[in-house]
Amino acid sequence: MANQAPLTVFEFNGTTIRICRSIAQKPKRIVTHCFSFEVEDFDKDAQPLIAKELKTHNLRPDNVILSLPRYVTLSRFLRLPSQVDEEIKDMVSLHVSREKTFGKDKREIVYDYQKVGVDEEGRSFVSVFLIQQAKLERYLGILGRLGIFPYRVTLNTEGLLRWSSQKEKMAEEESQDRCVFFLNIDHGTFDFNAIVKGCSIFSRTFVSPKEKSFDQTQWLAKEIKLCVELFYRAFRSVFKGTDRLCVTGISDDFKKVVSLEALPLPIINLDLWEDLDTYPAVKQEMLDAGVSFASVLGLALKEEHKGIDITPAGLKKAAQKKLAWRTRRETALFAAMTTFIFSLFVLRFIDLKTNELNVLRQELNVLSPIEKEMKKTQRAAFINKEIFGAYPVSKIFGGFYDLTPDTVFITDFRLETGKTLVMTGAAQDAITVFHYLESLKHFLLFKDVRLDYVNTDPKSSGNGVKFKITVFLRNHEN
Repeated sequence: MANQAPLTVFEFNGTTIRICRSIAQKPKRIVTHCFSFEVEDFDKDAQPLIAKELKTHNLRPDNVILSLPRYVTLSRFLRLPSQVDEEIKDMVSLHVSREKTFGKDKREIVYDYQKVGVDEEGRSFVSVFLIQQAKLERYLGILGRLGIFPYRVTLNTEGLLRWSSQKEKMAEEESQDRCVFFLNIDHGTFDFNAIVKGCSIFSRTFVSPKEKSFDQTQWLAKEIKLCVELFYRAFRSVFKGTDRLCVTGISDDFKKVVSLEALPLPIINLDLWEDLDTYPAVKQEMLDAGVSFASVLGLALKEEHKGIDITPAGLKKAAQKKLAWRTRRETALFAAMTTFIFSLFVLRFIDLKTNELNVLRQELNVLSPIEKEMKKTQRAAFINKEIFGAYPVSKIFGGFYDLTPDTVFITDFRLETGKTLVMTGAAQDAITVFHYLESLKHFLLFKDVRLDYVNTDPKSSGNGVKFKITVFLRNHEN
C-alpha cells in the first residue's frame, strides 16, 4: 500500500471499539476521524453499532487495519541458538508445531514473532505471538459482513509501541539501554508492557473491579507491583528494568480517584494530545470519550510494514489481489485521463487551423481574381509555417480553388499526416464529384487522389451528395 494512502484503523478492546482514520499531509499524517463507543454484547451488537457509527460520522473505511487486544494471543519468549534469520524462522515454526495449548490441529494457529536482541553467548531473544484461527474469524466476520476486509491484522500493543516511540520522554528512557515500563490507562482497562528496543517482551492486561467500594490507588499499586515482579521473575537474568513508569491516558477523572504519588514507581506522563494534528471537532469528541486513543493513533499516524502481523494467509492473498486490481485501475484511469487531455489539445489545435482555412475560403470566394491571388500570398506564409512546413502551400490551395467548381462545396479540410490531406464536402450530384476527382488527379503537386466515399442516399444527404476525398502530396523537393 502506498504511504500516501488514507488509513482506517479498527481497534477491538474488550467491550470498546475505536475507529480512527488519517490522511497524508506532508510532512506527516493528520487525523480526520477518531471516535469510540461501547458494545455490551460483542457478537450480537458490534456489527449494527459499527454500521451506525460509520454512517453517523460519514466515514467510508479504506485501507483498513484491524487491531486486536493483546490478551487474545498466547505469547512465548524464546532463546534460540542462532542469529541467522532463516534458521530462527525454522526454529520458531518447530516450536509452534510442538505447542500443546491449542490442541493437535496446528493448521488453525496463526503466529508471528519478533527478534528482540542477542545475549553474550550469541543466542537470539525472540518474542512469539500465537492465536487460534477461530478467534480471528470472530472479529474478521463482523467486519466482513459489513463489506470491510482488513489488509493487516495486528495487536493493540503494536499501536502503543508506535505511539510511544514518537515521544521524546520515552526515547530518553530507552536511550539508557534498559527495559522501559509502559502503562496505558484505558477506561478501566490497564495495559502494562515492558519494552526493549521498540519490542514488547512482557505484557499484562488487568481490569479494574466493577465494585465501587474499593481503594483504586491501593488496587492499582498492587497490580503494578505484580507486573514488575512477574517481569523480573522471567527476565531478571536477561534485562534490567527502569526505575520509572511511563504512563499515558491519565485523565482528570482518573486523578480524582487515584493518587499518582502513591504508586510504587515514579510516573512519567506521556501526553496523549501533544503534537496531535487533527480538527478541533475531532479532538473534542476524543476528549469527551474519556478513553485512551494511544494504540489506535499509533497505527493510524505511523504506517509501517514491520511489527507483529497476525493476518491470515487467505486474507493477505485477497488484500494483495485487491491492491493489484486497484493499481491497475488507477493506472488505466491515469492513462485515459492523459489521453483525453491530450486529445482536447489536439482537437483545439485542429479546430483553430480549420477555422483559419474556412476564413480564407470565405474571403477568397468574394474577392476578385487579383485580390484572391494577393490574399493567397499573404496567408500562404502563415499556413505554410504552422501546418505544412516546407510544402508550397500557396500553390496547393491555389490549385484547389482553381479546380473547385461552384457546384462543389468543401465543408472540412485537414492535414492527417505529414503528406496526407483529407477534405469532406457536398456536391450537386455524384457525377460532379467524379469530375472533380479527375480534375484533382491532374494537379502536379498531388501524388494520388482517392475517393473514400460518396453518399447518394437522399434521406441522409438531402438533395445533393456528400463525399470524402484523401489527397497524397508529392515530396516538395521532387
